[in-house]
Amino acid sequence: MSQGVGTYIRGLKEEAENKIPVHMRKLTEKVLQVLAAECGKVRLGNRLLFDFSTERDGKAFFCSACTDSFISFFRHSFRVYSEGGCLA
Repeated sequence: MSQGVGTYIRGLKEEAENKIPVHMRKLTEKVLQVLAAECGKVRLGNRLLFDFSTERDGKAFFCSACTDSFISFFRHSFRVYSEGGCLA
C-alpha cells in the first residue's frame, strides 16, 4: 500500500495481538473451531456472526454472537448472545 499504510495496519494488528496472552489466544482459537463445527452440523454453511463495539470513551467493550439454529426449512431460530466489560 502506498505511503506506509500497510505497515501501519500490520503494526496495529501486532499491537492488538500482544495485549492478549498467548494461552488465551490458543484457547479462543480452539473454542471458535468447536463452535464453527457445531454450527456447521445444524446446517451446511451456518456460522456464527460476531459484532464488536466499544463506547466512545474506549473504556467499555461489547461483543455479540448471532447464530441460526435452523429448526426446519420454514422455521428459523436466530439467537443472539452478548457480553460486555469495562477496561477501566
